Amino acid sequence: MLLAWEAPPHPARETVVYTIYRDGKNVAQTQAVRYMDSGLSERATHRYSVAGRSGDFAKLGARTESLQVRTPPDLTRPTLTGARLLPDGRHVRVAFDKPMDPVTARQPSNYHFVPNVRVTAAKLDFPESVEIEVAGLAAGKSYTLAVDNVRDLSAARNAVDAQHRIPLGVSRIVVSYPLKDLRGNRLRDTSGGGGDARLHGNAVVEPTGGPFDGAALRLDGQTGFAEAPADLNLGAGDFTIMAWIYRENAGTILSKGNGFGSPRQWSWGWQKETVPMSISLRVNNRFLSSASGSVPRLQWLHVAFVKHGGTGQAYVNGQASGEACDMSALGPFVNTYPLRIGRRDYQPNPAYFKGKIAGLTLLNYALAPEMLRAAATKP
Repeated sequence: MLLAWEAPPHPARETVVYTIYRDGKNVAQTQAVRYMDSGLSERATHRYSVAGRSGDFAKLGARTESLQVRTPPDLTRPTLTGARLLPDGRHVRVAFDKPMDPVTARQPSNYHFVPNVRVTAAKLDFPESVEIEVAGLAAGKSYTLAVDNVRDLSAARNAVDAQHRIPLGVSRIVVSYPLKDLRGNRLRDTSGGGGDARLHGNAVVEPTGGPFDGAALRLDGQTGFAEAPADLNLGAGDFTIMAWIYRENAGTILSKGNGFGSPRQWSWGWQKETVPMSISLRVNNRFLSSASGSVPRLQWLHVAFVKHGGTGQAYVNGQASGEACDMSALGPFVNTYPLRIGRRDYQPNPAYFKGKIAGLTLLNYALAPEMLRAAATKP
C-alpha cells in the first residue's frame, strides 16, 4: 500500500519528520513524502493520516484529515524459488515466495520432475516450504521440477505457473538471513532453499537495531536462539561463514552440533582460551581463531571464516585475522544436527550468545578476499 502526500513549506535547512497513523495508531516515521505500508491483509479497509514537524519543537500542524484506503486484492501468482535435494537422497524441499494452501501443497500428484521421478508424499514444513518424498532419483543426473495446481492463500487462490521449471540442486548459498523479510516468529531464508529459522526463548528482531540502521537479531544470552533445518550443511568442500555481530558477552554465534567430539560437528563464536577477545570456529575441540583483541565487545564488527582447500582463515572487518590453519583432517561438515543461531547443541552448557547478529550468510564456496572486504563495508 503506497501513500504519498505534498510536503508543506518549512524553514530552510530544517528536517521535516512525518508521522504516519493507521487506524489511529502510530505505525511509522519518515522524512520522505512517500511511504509503503506492508504486511496488510488484502481487501481490508484502513484509515490513514499524516502529521509533520520541523525542527525539534515547531509543529507543522495537526494531523491531516484521515483518508480511507482499501488494500487491493492479491492477484500475483506464487513463484517457485528453489528445490533442494536433502542429504538422504529421498526428500526434496520446495520453496515458494508466498504462503501456500495446505490442501493443494500436500498433493504429491502436483509435483512433476523431468526426467520423470515418482513423488510419493508431500508435507508442508512452513507456509512457504513443502517437503516432498521421491523415489527413483538417479545419482549424478540433472532434473528439473514444475508444480501444477498448487495455490496460495489469497482470496483469489492464485496458482503456480505450471510452465515454470527450476533445476533440482543445491544453491551456492547454503542459507541467508538478511532479516529484511520476517515471517511471524521466523527468520526468512532468502536463498530460495526453504531454510527458515524459528525464533525461540527471548530472541527478537529489532527492525533498526543493526549496522547501517538495518535489522538485527537480539539474543539475551539465556534463552534466546533461532533454529533452522538440519539439512543446511557446509559440505565436504570450500565454505564461507560470515555475519555482523555486536557482542556483549562471549557465546556461540552459530553451530551445527557442539564443536567437540567429532570432526563433522562445529560451532562458531566462542573465543580461544589463550586468545582474549577472539572468535573461533571450533571443530573436534580445535579452536581455529582470529587474532587476540580482534573482536572487542560493544561494537559492530563483520566477522567471517573461510575454508579454501585444506586451509581455514578467520577474517574481521574484511581483513585476515590470526594465523591460517590446517583443516585437511576435519570434515566433511555434514551431520544431522539442526543449524542453530545463538547457541550450541551441548545441553549442560548451550553457551548462549548475548548481543546482536545481522546479515548471517553461509556459502558452500570460498568467498574471495576482495568480496569479503566489500561485504564488510556495506549492509
